[in-house]
Amino acid sequence: MRLKQDLSQCPIDCFDLQYAHMMTSPRIEYASQLVDGVGLASEFVAMIPLISRPVYVIADDFTQQDLEKFSTVLNSGFEDKWISNTDVPGSRFRVVTPATTIDIPKICISPGLIRSKPDLQPPGSPALTYLFLVQGKNASERTKAIARSTRNGAAAAMLHEVMNGYSVVFTGAILSSDFSKIFPANPTAGARWKFSKVKDIAGLYNVGLEKDNKGQATSLGVWC
Repeated sequence: MRLKQDLSQCPIDCFDLQYAHMMTSPRIEYASQLVDGVGLASEFVAMIPLISRPVYVIADDFTQQDLEKFSTVLNSGFEDKWISNTDVPGSRFRVVTPATTIDIPKICISPGLIRSKPDLQPPGSPALTYLFLVQGKNASERTKAIARSTRNGAAAAMLHEVMNGYSVVFTGAILSSDFSKIFPANPTAGARWKFSKVKDIAGLYNVGLEKDNKGQATSLGVWC
């Protein structure tokens, strides 16, 4: 099922998971609240009444180790396409059919989406692009990378994916000027960037200033 309406204003109801180790979930009225109203270190299950599908929401920091785990996919160069390289170990990624859906998808929301509200950033801050990775039942066998230029656009796209039965397993913010480095016009160029976790927008800029002994940038910052 593919839903075509604007999901940024799509209402969903929340309920408590009823387990002691889970926090009481807030009520999410709109997709934009996935980034505007969710606090860090929170976990809850939300219902999507339009399709009667629950989604497990986790809002917390990703680690540098998490980022390195996803670096191969981020270096694939493909955006908004299901890709895989599992058929031949060590091979380049190739475009494949969509992953198998799951009954209760999860969505992992990082500080890069929660804390990057424009009105909280210093005047003159560089523009950000928000990226996330999507997986299905077989997890890393098939992955899709998606990028959006606004937080509300990212929230709507993430909700769209979970409504269609897929998990958002990684989210983060990058400098918009780095978008073409991660997703070049020719994905077969084989970029091999190192990705560094940062804690704020200043960290993104500082990573971009780092150069190797030839004066070339080798690392890209990800606020996650």
